[in-house]
Amino acid sequence: MFVSGTATLNWVGPEPVTYNRMICSFDLANEAFGRVPLPAVNHDKISPPVLGVLRNALCLCYFDFEVSAGWNVWMMNEYGVQHSWTKLAMISASQ
Repeated sequence: MFVSGTATLNWVGPEPVTYNRMICSFDLANEAFGRVPLPAVNHDKISPPVLGVLRNALCLCYFDFEVSAGWNVWMMNEYGVQHSWTKLAMISASQ
């Protein structure tokens, strides 16, 4: 996903040592790779995250198998800052 305010390309990939999920980034201006922190959730209990962009901000959607048993949508208010992730919506899978 391209985030225009940051001039970065972002994608979900495995962390090289532990193979945990992480957001990888490539800064087009500096031609440098980096990492963007995921929200502070139990990453062992969620589906592979899907990235998107909403209002020029990085967004993340995943299914939580443990806590909410539903879909969670997060938005990163300040690019690259983990505590700026805000949960926008939680859609329960139960009826």
